[in-house]
Amino acid sequence: MFCTFSREVVSENRPAQMNVIELFDRQRLDLFVLTSYPYVLSEINQPEDIPDDYYRQVADLVPGKRFGFSEVGWSSHPAFGGESAQADFVRMVAGRLTRDQGVNLFIMGWSWLTDLSDTDDIGRKRRDSTAKPAWLVWQELFGC
Repeated sequence: MFCTFSREVVSENRPAQMNVIELFDRQRLDLFVLTSYPYVLSEINQPEDIPDDYYRQVADLVPGKRFGFSEVGWSSHPAFGGESAQADFVRMVAGRLTRDQGVNLFIMGWSWLTDLSDTDDIGRKRRDSTAKPAWLVWQELFGC
């Protein structure tokens, strides 16, 4: 059993107040799950801007629990580093930002596979279904 918590308040471009987790009986959670779009924060423009302990800080609120993302995403828009930065983010969220920090990453769901419109750039594939570098990294890491 799990609840999904937002790491960022996307509509307000700010980090969420994660102390809300303290209102839950954490012993009843089997899995700790987040949604996360860190590029919406003004201080984060590239994946390298994300502090190493960005997810560790939150995972520490639920010690010993498996960790996951129901939705995680990075824009491939040039303002956020383009498609190469999106691919870097996939690598970092599966390594430097979780496992390398001792976070027990159990599940990782990306927002959506394909860009939904001409103005959408979260997908790991372009609107015409051609692969972006992030899709190739995803396949390399997760074998799908």
